[in-house]
Amino acid sequence: MYGMRLLLIFLAASVCQASPFLLFSSANAIDQVSATGTESLFVSGLNTPQGLAFDTTGNLYEADSGSNTIFKITPGGSLSIFASSFHNPQGLAFDSSGNLYVANGSNNVINKVSPGGVVTTFATVVSTPRGMAVDSSNNLYVSGSAGSIYEISPLGTITTFATGLSVPYGLAFDPSGNLYAATGNTISKISAGGSVSTFVSSGLSGAVGLTFDQNGNLYEAENGTNKINKVTPGGTVSTFATGASGRYIVFDTAIPEPSTWALGLTGLLAAAGFGARKRAFRR
Repeated sequence: MYGMRLLLIFLAASVCQASPFLLFSSANAIDQVSATGTESLFVSGLNTPQGLAFDTTGNLYEADSGSNTIFKITPGGSLSIFASSFHNPQGLAFDSSGNLYVANGSNNVINKVSPGGVVTTFATVVSTPRGMAVDSSNNLYVSGSAGSIYEISPLGTITTFATGLSVPYGLAFDPSGNLYAATGNTISKISAGGSVSTFVSSGLSGAVGLTFDQNGNLYEAENGTNKINKVTPGGTVSTFATGASGRYIVFDTAIPEPSTWALGLTGLLAAAGFGARKRAFRR
């Protein structure tokens, strides 16, 4: 038991000491930004990439809206088609069972893709779906162009979670389970009960993608100024990188979605390996 504790401490320290970089989808490529804000090319030859998401083994998935395809990129950098025949795919999100959800911007359908690549229709929403995120109970949250965020249960039941938002786009959960939404020139914070408040009220221009680092800092991809901002837990905004013309962003060692936290000891060990495998992406 003592040896296991030492192992867990070592693994946790290895994850915390990792130097994560940010990935974002740009014109026809995926770019990366180092922890110090230096930008470089990661993968090229794509066709209008949008949503990005990692699985628990370190593979990156990309919604290629120009080709209506979901690509899988291994830790070694190999790119392959994971699933196809979508309709302007946008946001991506995984549940704790490894199913990938795809928001189709052209037909308002949310597809569910099994780990083996089998595509089924999961739900249909009333307005153009964009960003997505999954909570600790595997409920899926989807932002819509009509100013609402929808909650979809694992069985596909749709309810309205929040309304009155200004064109919500990217979604991300903080470590406490609060949902954040990129809403034009602001960022909104939504409690588990659906109460909406303004987290960042000024200094933004066309907020799109959102993601959290392991320290609770929120990163925001800004379409209006082609930069990525860093927002502290207290709401202080600073420029993290410039010249980043992306929409969706994700950390290579992003904090787990709340659904991953429920996995307990097995999840902790998997997360430690997850971070180590993702470091193999750096080239």
